This record gives sequence, structure tokens and C-alpha cells, in this order.
Amino acid sequence: MKTLSGSLKHHGGIICILTYAITWFLFGYLYCYIANYSNGQSFVFQEDILLQTKNIEFQKELNININQNITKDLFLNYDKNFILTKLTKNDSPLITFNLSSAGIKPIGVTWANYYIAKWKSEGFNFCSAEILARNQVVMDKTKYVKIMFSIYNIPTDTFDIISSKELVYLPQVYSMLVKKQHGFFIWINENELDLTNEHWTFTGNNNKFATLDYGKLFISNSINYLDSAVDIIYNYETQSKFKYPLIDFLYFSAVTITTLGYGDILPNSSLVRGLVMTETMIGAIILAISISFLYDRIKNRR
Repeated sequence: MKTLSGSLKHHGGIICILTYAITWFLFGYLYCYIANYSNGQSFVFQEDILLQTKNIEFQKELNININQNITKDLFLNYDKNFILTKLTKNDSPLITFNLSSAGIKPIGVTWANYYIAKWKSEGFNFCSAEILARNQVVMDKTKYVKIMFSIYNIPTDTFDIISSKELVYLPQVYSMLVKKQHGFFIWINENELDLTNEHWTFTGNNNKFATLDYGKLFISNSINYLDSAVDIIYNYETQSKFKYPLIDFLYFSAVTITTLGYGDILPNSSLVRGLVMTETMIGAIILAISISFLYDRIKNRR
């Protein structure tokens, strides 16, 4: 017993630190599990921290790295009445239309900014638009124009710049210099843009291209989305697939066990409140014992 007592006195500080660390991690892991199991309902999150967490996970899931304010706007402007609807239009692949309780409407500037920023980060710098069909009916609603919207990576030193500064001509001899391209089907309400105006007739087939920013009006007036980002945001906002990261709850556990209690994450269920009280008491006890060991060590050195 004396040996055990002496060992505890000699190694008491290390034992307290290990107990403190293990308690912190176990409770943090438990909080994270409860948060994901309850789809976040067991906690109240400060809006900023929840938005930042979703934004980071969103970019990670899409494997992109663009201005965070651009992707944050997608969450801030999310329409809670949005209905995730996918349709097949003739020879087109499965398309997600911007449908809500108010009907079909354009995806808007927020989404256009996201697509432009994403494409620029992938190295694309120019676009073209080609009208494929008119009088298209989507879900028995207004007639739409079907457009092939293409994006390109083209060396800018090959162009003869015309007066517009946004429209460029690529001489036929340089057409092989197009590094890469990708095309999207988009549908636009005939009343939104005057698509008979020559102002909009720029197509890659005619060796006439526009900067990506110039094509923003096409994208913002599109009634369909162009990638899986809307699916991810829908899943996050309906809390069906969003997974809360462990790091947020290790932080919550740290401020709980140290009794700091900084309130950007708060318990919202009896179970979590009970765990918080338990961890706080354990933390207070370990802290008191640690201070006692430290006091004895200082006293013995004198």
C-alpha cells in the first residue's frame, strides 16, 4: 500500500493529465455521435459556426477550393420551399430543375457566381452558347429555349480582341489550341433574354467566344442546375446526410471540462445536459486533485 501511495504521489500529475485528456476525448466523441444520430437536434449551434462547418464540408465533398463567401451565399440564399426534382429531357441526361412551391424559376446570380468561380478554378476561361431548340416545354409550363453552353480553356495570347473586350474571335488556324472544353444543357425562359438578338449569338462553332463572366447572364437565367452541388446543399439543409465533424465537439468538450462554457454550441436535450454536468464535475474534480498534487510538490521542495 505504501508503494502504491508513493507511486500515486510521484506520478499523480501525469495520471491526472492522462485522465483529463481521455475524459475530454471520450465526451467529445460521444457528443459528436449524439449530434449526428439526432441530426443536430440535441444541440443549438451559433449560426456562424454551423454555416462555416457546412461550407467547409461542402467544398471538401465537391473537391473544390474557391472563395468561401461565394459558397456560403448558396446556403444563405437556400430556398426552403425548394423541391429536389430530376427529369430526363429527350436525349439530355438527368436534369435538376429549380422547382419550388412557387413553380420553376431561374437559379439566379448566386449560383451563377458559384459556377463561374468553380470553372475558373478548374482552368476554364472562355465560354460559348448555341441554341439547340426553341419552344421547349418543361413540366407543362412556359416555353423555354434549350442551349448548349460550353466552357473552354484557351491560351489568351492566341486571340484577336474585338471592340467588346468580352467577345473574342479565335482564328481557325488556332482552333487546335483549345486545351479542354465541357458542355452543359441549359433551359432559359424565352421572355428572360432576347435570344434573337445578335448580342447573344456567340458560338464556338463560329470561332466566336466570350469570357466566362460574359456568360453569367445565361447561367443566372437557367432554370436548371449544372452539377451535384444543389443535391449536397439540399441534403445538408434537410439534415438527412450532413455529418457534424468531430473537431467541433472536441472543442465543445474542452470548454465543458475546463468549465469555461463558451456558448457557441449549447445542449438542447436532457441527455446532453446530463453529460455536460457529468463532464463538468469530473473536470472540476480532476482540476482540484491536480492543484493538490502541485501544491504538495511545491511544499515538499521547500
